[in-house]
Amino acid sequence: MSNNKLLARSKELQIEVPEGATNKEISDLIKIAEHSQLKASLKEYDKVKDELQIAKKKIEDLSAQLETSQITSQKEKPVVYKSKNQTYEFNIKGFIFKGVKYEASEAVKNPTLMGELIEAKFNHLKQV
Repeated sequence: MSNNKLLARSKELQIEVPEGATNKEISDLIKIAEHSQLKASLKEYDKVKDELQIAKKKIEDLSAQLETSQITSQKEKPVVYKSKNQTYEFNIKGFIFKGVKYEASEAVKNPTLMGELIEAKFNHLKQV
């Protein structure tokens, strides 16, 4: 590498080059500076790699919890309402209808409310 290129590179690396330094001496200073930067980069890389492994483990754990949660929720039997020759099923546990909060398990005990929900084609009440 030419003297001008070596000096330019040393300036990029913010290396103080002694006056009258030979090309080999400048080159050695550059190698030392680059080595230090590389070591720092490797330390940062190792840190990020460790954090990534921790994050992957957390994701695996959360995925397992989510899967267990979904299996549990699928096992819960839906709240069912039978009227005349029709059967309806709630796909939620609670809801608000006409500004009043209801639990599906309690709503099925109220034929008037259920009639209104069926007539209104309430979107969380499906005919089965």
